[in-house]
Amino acid sequence: MTTDELVRYLPEHIKPLAEQLRQFPTGYEKWVYATAAPPETYQGDLFASVTIVSVDEDGDAILGTSAGMVISNTCDAQPGMADFMLIAPVISLADYRENSALEGEKLENHISALRDNRISQLIFLPPRVGLAASFADLGNICPISSTYFHSKHAQARLVSLSQYGHYFLLIKLAYHLTRPEPSDAKRT
Repeated sequence: MTTDELVRYLPEHIKPLAEQLRQFPTGYEKWVYATAAPPETYQGDLFASVTIVSVDEDGDAILGTSAGMVISNTCDAQPGMADFMLIAPVISLADYRENSALEGEKLENHISALRDNRISQLIFLPPRVGLAASFADLGNICPISSTYFHSKHAQARLVSLSQYGHYFLLIKLAYHLTRPEPSDAKRT
């Protein structure tokens, strides 16, 4: 998807993001994060430690903690507004590199694609105070109780996205969840 194709999905007041996207990934770290965190929990907020649950190939639940990104809409992320919040795990690029099954040139090409945000389910997060270079894994979004989140995790926010960063998240999320199938996909 080209920048010009993305621009038609943007609201009029955020069209200047198109110029930032044309220069992408140059300068990404300058516009992705907000300069101050709002008092409310916003979609795209990053938290230092969030409970993450996934189910393995045997159907067993795996419970862990990870940095996390709020995926739920901002209005649903407020205390008492929804029973559950959607959270994407955030993985340090250094940990990912160290534990990857890929090696050599394949690993370097994959990391390069990740940093350039060319992998649909991964959104690269440049380093910021308290946050190493990381990525949010949109392919492993999990629900957690809103009450639990706000009682245990809400005080550990690392950073919020800027308005441009938020729209970039929405573009990545929409593309990941709604990208077209190949024309030769067989449906029976």
